[in-house]
Amino acid sequence: MTASQQFVLWAESAYGKYLLAMKGEVEKWLSVYSPYFVAALKELVLRDHPYVYGKPPGVHELDAFKVEAYSRGHTLEAIDVAGKYKQIADPVENVTEEEAQEKVRALRAKIGGSVVA
Repeated sequence: MTASQQFVLWAESAYGKYLLAMKGEVEKWLSVYSPYFVAALKELVLRDHPYVYGKPPGVHELDAFKVEAYSRGHTLEAIDVAGKYKQIADPVENVTEEEAQEKVRALRAKIGGSVVA
């Protein structure tokens, strides 16, 4: 199921059925947008579209939310992408100056270099 179909299904369950022609128009209008945009649009409709049963948001109402949905969609995408990547390196542990010098000495001894303090 596409993001536009999911949106229409959600809108119908929340606001009531679309008229057949408008349902197709809303799906078609949404089909060119990313799933992040559609998810953001759903948040905005939920927050700002007046609840009147039998009056789901049409293309006109959805288009009014477009600019804010772009912004929110990019945020949702960034959050999703950030969550997919693991930490690249272990955090650096805090060490004292003396501990750092000892670690350098041990490393140089291991690789056969001279120790300079």
